[in-house]
Amino acid sequence: MDETTFRGQRASYWEFTFKGRVRDFRAAELAFTSTDGTQYVVYLSAPSGRWDEFRPAFDAAVNGIRLPE
Repeated sequence: MDETTFRGQRASYWEFTFKGRVRDFRAAELAFTSTDGTQYVVYLSAPSGRWDEFRPAFDAAVNGIRLPE
C-alpha cells in the first residue's frame, strides 16, 4: 500500500494478488476523501493471467471520476 494523492487530496493505492478457488487474482484499489468529506474507493480484481486486459477498466473509472466542486 502506498500513500499518494488524487486530484490534490491525500489518497492510498494498494495493488495485491490473492488465490481464488480456481486461479490467482490480481487487484488494485484507490481510496481517497474529497474536500467535502465523502470517502471514495475504486476497486478492481481480475484473473492474474488477464490483468492487462482488465486494468484499463480501473484506469478509466479513476480518470472518469467527477467530484463536486
